[in-house]
Amino acid sequence: MEEIPVRHKTATGLVLVPGWSWVVGALATIAIIGLFIGVRMRAGRQTFQPAVVWAPVVHCAIDSECGDKQLCVSSTCAEIGAGLAGCAQAEVHFDTDSAELRSQDQQTVLRMARCLKADQSMKLAIAGNADARGSAEHNAELAEKRAMAVALALQKQGVSGNQLSGVSYGDNRPLCLDSDKDCWAKNQQAALLGLHARAPGQTAETPPVLAPSVRCAGDSECGEKQLCINTACVEIKAGLAGCTDAEVHFNTNAAELRVEDRQTVLRMARCLKADQSMKLAIAGNADARGSAGHNEELGEKRAMAVARALEAQGVSDKQLHVVSYGDNRPLCLDSDKDCWAKNRRASMIPQTAPPR
Repeated sequence: MEEIPVRHKTATGLVLVPGWSWVVGALATIAIIGLFIGVRMRAGRQTFQPAVVWAPVVHCAIDSECGDKQLCVSSTCAEIGAGLAGCAQAEVHFDTDSAELRSQDQQTVLRMARCLKADQSMKLAIAGNADARGSAEHNAELAEKRAMAVALALQKQGVSGNQLSGVSYGDNRPLCLDSDKDCWAKNQQAALLGLHARAPGQTAETPPVLAPSVRCAGDSECGEKQLCINTACVEIKAGLAGCTDAEVHFNTNAAELRVEDRQTVLRMARCLKADQSMKLAIAGNADARGSAGHNEELGEKRAMAVARALEAQGVSDKQLHVVSYGDNRPLCLDSDKDCWAKNRRASMIPQTAPPR
């Protein structure tokens, strides 16, 4: 019978292991150590990839806390660039019958100036508007003054006049159609729009560019082809409010121009000389106290007095057309001194509009 080997415990309680197993264990240990060293060496040869570094966020409360080419948007300084909401459009409002910027709208103008100076390729259309309470002519002129006031404020901040264009919509583009103070206040405004964002009803044609401003107190302080409007020299062009309509008045039974009306004639002469294609109808009128024949003759004398005054300033007679309406076109029908004074007049109107 074959004997079966039996493992015996020693006095210490450890199991006796054959000698060959010690050799196998040592070799396995050496292999594991070599593998670990190899992995560490390969890792050391790999290129280090740094983490993405984020630019620090600059928090702000107002634009002035940011850089010259930044706006404060949602409490963070944002770089000014195409499409930035703060540079796309804005509105400023005016008091009744006024073209002076209000203090509460100054910040709006300053922000738009910051946009325009940071992005010299940016163009801005300034659309002046008025409420409907005045005459069409008055509202057109008032809206133009409002657009010019914004342009002047922007240029005062260093914006180039070549970046600006102005248009007057008068009372033709109301934001509100109600007849109350709140509605009128909404319509007394100038809209500031990037040329890529057109105003309601605006055509693709770019409005005339506003020339760099020259401050003035009267027309004589401007160039020969300019008028002084809202203390700024403006180039004479078709549709300019100062060249579209005017009136002079006369004393009772007289056809001599009054001193206080000479400036009106000088301004119209400036318009006619600057724009040789412009034609002007001069309509003489009288109050109803004289005979029809007398009033017809008096109306003609008044119209001729204006024509001669214009020609004396260098206007060509080919640009003028004289007509007498006598007492047939009264502005006022009452029988009192104030009404008669209104009817003793000569109206100067472009040929494109029928004489009043």
